[in-house]
Amino acid sequence: MSRGSRLWLTGAAAVIFIVLAVVVVFGIRTLPAFPNLYEGGPTVEGTVAYVTQDRDSCLEVLDVASGTTREVYCADWVWLVGWDDDGNLRVDSGTGVATIIDPATGTAVGTSDDFTGPHPRYDENLHTFAREGHVTLTYTGSTGEVTLIDAEGPRGYAFREQGITSDGQYAWVCDSEGRLLVAALDGSGGPWLVAEDIDEPAWR
Repeated sequence: MSRGSRLWLTGAAAVIFIVLAVVVVFGIRTLPAFPNLYEGGPTVEGTVAYVTQDRDSCLEVLDVASGTTREVYCADWVWLVGWDDDGNLRVDSGTGVATIIDPATGTAVGTSDDFTGPHPRYDENLHTFAREGHVTLTYTGSTGEVTLIDAEGPRGYAFREQGITSDGQYAWVCDSEGRLLVAALDGSGGPWLVAEDIDEPAWR
């Protein structure tokens, strides 16, 4: 065997050793899989607005019960502020003034400077925890703490925005992979996958 071949084999063995050491120490975790809400899950009411990033930034609205989405508004850059009390959506396109969008028609119906940026309404009884890919979502109610989601994922996997549906039956959460999940608030079912590629969700 030539000297070059021996060096190549030595290098390859070193790489394999390092990979195996990383696997032993840290493990290789894939993203947790969740059953699809629309394949045997319950009917969950609600409307979710979110932003998609393609050639433009577009505001889309998802009817959770049916799973259908509508593209509502697009611009060079869209930052979702959230729903207002009239059922309209407020977005910022970089002007510092929120544009008020009618979600039914996609038309701008006014402007407002009364906002400070996207701020999901976190429920004080919902708690998320993430450590090296181990994530949980818990709810503290009148009967104590209930674990709604307990999953393992890659390091850095975490939960982001979360809230409770208006009927008080389900908790929703968006993970770091842009997946929207729901789980029964009493811990009796879920989590179910609602949609993917979600950014800046606002549930109503």
